[in-house]
Amino acid sequence: MIKIENSRLTVFRDKRLPREPGIIRPLPADLLEKIPEHFQVDTVKIKNAHVEYEEYNEKTDKAGKITVARLNGQITRVRNHNLVRSDSLHLVADGFIEDSIFTKLNVKESYTDSLGGFLMTVQMGSADLVVLNPVLRPLASAELKSGRLDTLSLRVVGREELAFGEIKMSYHNLKVLVVKKGGSKKPLLSGIKNFFVNQLIKDESNEKGSRIFIRRQRDRSAINYLVKITLNGITNTITGKKSKKAYRQNKKEIAAKPLPQIEM
Repeated sequence: MIKIENSRLTVFRDKRLPREPGIIRPLPADLLEKIPEHFQVDTVKIKNAHVEYEEYNEKTDKAGKITVARLNGQITRVRNHNLVRSDSLHLVADGFIEDSIFTKLNVKESYTDSLGGFLMTVQMGSADLVVLNPVLRPLASAELKSGRLDTLSLRVVGREELAFGEIKMSYHNLKVLVVKKGGSKKPLLSGIKNFFVNQLIKDESNEKGSRIFIRRQRDRSAINYLVKITLNGITNTITGKKSKKAYRQNKKEIAAKPLPQIEM
């Protein structure tokens, strides 16, 4: 067993800088298998970690940051040899997004699936959603004027290059402002868009679901991938965006892949 206490991880990505072509960053299980020496660890325990993910968006010309504080969890079956079909790298963790939204993450990634298959669930508890504005404004061009989350559950089937699933949110008093990219002034079109977005979610108390479909930017890290999957689901739900077209184009594959159960 390995114990890691009071650690700090900071990830920063500047999307204005060109990426080296042809780079594919492996997901964790594949990364472990690439290590030439054989090793095996039953459990890696993480206590009171702090994670920061920051991205400078070239479209909005702004940086968005999301933090996870008081992160605790464990990673099991950490090994790179004597692997069988049923072996999976398993991460279970909980922490507080923006130091206020209690969140549970459960990820199982296959060691032997050639497509890098994984299952992922996320649960969030009651919180003030306005705390997400520092990441929603620059990365999703949206701002929450108000909103209280009651519960959130997300279920995803993923692989190395894409992920799909569903998200369900229960909330009340949610008011969304769609921000114009590149400036603070809001033309007539933005005003009309804001009106229709808020008409869709105007109920004082509501529960909404949304589909998730995202293609991975394969030259980005695994943390980037997990963050983008979660943000895709949240922003689709609160801004009224949908992934129907992507679902129609991939409906046979999606129908063949049952979503993971939420572990309470």
